[in-house]
Amino acid sequence: MKGSKDHLIEKTFEAFFELEDMREIIRRSLPTGMSAVEEDAFMKSTANLKSVIEALEKGTSEKQANFPQIVDRIGLRYREEGNINIQPIQAAGRLTPEARKALISYGDGYST
Repeated sequence: MKGSKDHLIEKTFEAFFELEDMREIIRRSLPTGMSAVEEDAFMKSTANLKSVIEALEKGTSEKQANFPQIVDRIGLRYREEGNINIQPIQAAGRLTPEARKALISYGDGYST
């Protein structure tokens, strides 16, 4: 894999955020389908996601002073990805990938 670890973390979060934006477009659309505006927004997000994936594959990134923000003044918490390697014997304090997927699916405000 090309690129520094910071680059990989940055681009992975960018991809997560873009996917979440795409999910929000789908959720706001009517059961019968998306409007033209929603389809346009969805396609723009798809293009953004493709560019993030291309940057991951190439190992390229514009130098950013900071990681992407969740919203203004709320930065990412990426300490685990960047600095901690939790071995299986130390796993009590972390969520498994399945638990994180459950948070994505159920921790959205509707299902809780």
